[in-house]
Amino acid sequence: MITTAPHQPLFDAVENFHQPENGYRFSTDSILLADFVRAEGLARLADFGAGCGVVGLCALEKGRAPQARHFFFVEQGADFQDSLAKNAALYQKRTTAKLHILHSDWRDVTPDDFGGPLDYVMVNPPYFTLHSGRPSRHPSADAARRERHGSLAELLQTLARLLAPGGRAAVMLPAARRDELLKLLQDNGFSVERLEIIYSAPGGRARLALAEARLGAAAR
Repeated sequence: MITTAPHQPLFDAVENFHQPENGYRFSTDSILLADFVRAEGLARLADFGAGCGVVGLCALEKGRAPQARHFFFVEQGADFQDSLAKNAALYQKRTTAKLHILHSDWRDVTPDDFGGPLDYVMVNPPYFTLHSGRPSRHPSADAARRERHGSLAELLQTLARLLAPGGRAAVMLPAARRDELLKLLQDNGFSVERLEIIYSAPGGRARLALAEARLGAAAR
């Protein structure tokens, strides 16, 4: 089902989050993605390009994956490792899911790294292609904004390789890239089950597109 709907930011879930003092710092967009996640009944989940872990941990904190048994944070950026480890240690006490951190490029991981195929992946990839968007002076911020470590096409190819049949992915991008995202999902064997558009203000411009897609199944 494809719908449009507003979101309410979940600020209370991130009051005590650690994040780097310099470089990329998460925004409310990450909280919107966490709120969008619906992973009830699924056991093996991951947050790709996890940064300091805000998307995955907020999703767990807000009950978006109540049956999760293993949750993996995949992040290659050295600047995020300390904050991610501290946040995971803090939230491990608040969840029954076992939290794992993979210091790796998502392009290099295999199902074996997760103990088997994944049931659900959430990802807030760079909003801009490598040769678009304004460069950031800080390397980690630039890598978070622009596709320095893999394109959207490569990301979706990787998700198709790592997800179990029927597994789902939640992806958020600028609304201007919605059509590109939907086409690439289809090209990689996904069917979109939910699509939500976030507007800058009532009656304002479309700002973000959030899609949840299932691998190898027709949309309902």
